Amino acid sequence: MKFLSRLKPSCSGSRNIGRLAIAQQFRGSYHSGESGPNFLKMLRERFPRAHVVKADAARLAGLELHAPGTVGAVVSGLPLLSMSPRKIMGVLTGAFHYLRADGAFYQFTYGPRCPVPKAIRERLGLESKRVGRTLRNLPPATVYRITRKKTPTAS
Repeated sequence: MKFLSRLKPSCSGSRNIGRLAIAQQFRGSYHSGESGPNFLKMLRERFPRAHVVKADAARLAGLELHAPGTVGAVVSGLPLLSMSPRKIMGVLTGAFHYLRADGAFYQFTYGPRCPVPKAIRERLGLESKRVGRTLRNLPPATVYRITRKKTPTAS
């Protein structure tokens, strides 16, 4: 999972390395939390400016990677479709702990719909929107933007 403080206006991509290419288009601090030792080593070698940490994505809030509410975007390629609801809740709770009010969680997936179940999105006050898709990838990949629901302001 990638934490990005400030966004550059345009970015796209769909594979593991594609996610890293996206991150290169972002300005500000960049952290990557990965658990696989080989992938961790490759990330550190290819992206020496990135701060790569070995971490369980479901326990992000306790890592103190950033001050709460200061991150502009999180880019994730985690296999949410194969995770338990409890683990998905941990991932999203941790990510949104760091995200600004207008921040977004971008999730790459190979499934036919948003990999965060509707019940979890509703419980956490989140909404999702498909923002990208490529059929040239095998299997086809989709990107969802998950954000906090907009709350109506009182007049």
